[in-house]
Amino acid sequence: MTGKRQIVHSSLAVMLLCLAIPAMLNADGKRTDRPVSEALLVDCAGRYLRVDLDGQRVIAEGTVWDKSSLRTVRSYTASTFDGCEVTDAKADMSRKTLYLSLAKEPRLDANGKRHYLIAALRLPDLALMSQVELEDALETMPRLLLSEDHEKVMVSYSTHEEVDGSPIWRNTIDYLAAASLKRMHREENLSRGFTDSNLPSSMPLSASATLASGQRVLDRTFVLDLGGRVLEHIDPYRLLSPAIRERLRPAERKGATGAPYLPIAYADNAAGRTLFVVGDDLDSGRGAGGLWVHDLVGGMSPHPILISEIVAAYDPGSPETPTAHLTADGKFVLLEGFDWRQVGHASENAVNARFKTGDLRLYSVDDGSLVRRIQLEPVPGFAARVIGFSPGSDVALIGSQDMLYVVPLDDTRAPIRFRSHQGFNPFWSVGAVFVER
Repeated sequence: MTGKRQIVHSSLAVMLLCLAIPAMLNADGKRTDRPVSEALLVDCAGRYLRVDLDGQRVIAEGTVWDKSSLRTVRSYTASTFDGCEVTDAKADMSRKTLYLSLAKEPRLDANGKRHYLIAALRLPDLALMSQVELEDALETMPRLLLSEDHEKVMVSYSTHEEVDGSPIWRNTIDYLAAASLKRMHREENLSRGFTDSNLPSSMPLSASATLASGQRVLDRTFVLDLGGRVLEHIDPYRLLSPAIRERLRPAERKGATGAPYLPIAYADNAAGRTLFVVGDDLDSGRGAGGLWVHDLVGGMSPHPILISEIVAAYDPGSPETPTAHLTADGKFVLLEGFDWRQVGHASENAVNARFKTGDLRLYSVDDGSLVRRIQLEPVPGFAARVIGFSPGSDVALIGSQDMLYVVPLDDTRAPIRFRSHQGFNPFWSVGAVFVER
């Protein structure tokens, strides 16, 4: 990417924190589509923010340490910490439980590792119910995923070791009982590189991992079993039909040899679907582009969406990407408008970065039409990102460094803005819980 550099957000720049929102459930654990009225968010420093979406006010804010007594299991203070204290969060509203993955030590050891805890907090008061320490010191942050029946918490991580003198990664998924966090069983697989089918044998779950039908996990462009073994790679070039290729022809670019090609890159996962962007901003900056969705369950590819706006694909080193997002139900794509603008003074230290203009466009996956256009005020600016969507896909959450935007997507209300007075950072949200009326 010539002439374009990312904003560096201190020591957190290497971490990509993506929100995973649970299904909205009633007391019997059944899905409901009733609108939500409250949201609770947790950022990577352990601060929380509760907002009333109807009354448009902040209900409460503070830190999970003060509310849950988690601080008693650790011997350091936030001022001595390097990086994120909370690395992942998932919620089970049927049990009114919030699960957190958090670092136990403030800094990495000489081998670049540290230990992590998994904690279960009661909602909404965030009281500590149970906690367990992972046995191994890790180079990577553990990721959480709830089983389909919500009876188990899946904790995925990797450890680097040597086997027969050769370096290798051991990919592990610990299965913990819901709420109690009692260890149930463990899945371990050695990653020996690529198999004969040119697929990695196994991989740890990323922040993009979601459950799909048939006891599978959809993680970026890979389909895994519940043990982390790779079953399939979703190759957009192989899946494109001649008809879709023809529709996307305006987004073609010329390669080094002058031959035309379609630059396709992964953007997002939701509801068993994978979103790809065509002609992202890392390729040429401007010009015609496209949004294309592959449906894993249906085995079909819905209507491609042609766009004239620049769009950014998923980039693990840039938390403000992607700028195209599938809603939780997989039926719509929300596109964030942005420009490349200079950060800093006109000197050798100045860099170009994505400036979010607040121009949001909602597209239908089924027919590719533009459903709605929304303008955020004030504009989010630098260091802003879509955090995620309510389970019913009627609300989007967007966070900047100091502002949380709650954006109704059904055009029934204007966007709501919230600002923390106790240091909560919406941009670094790692989890959210939506409460129904």
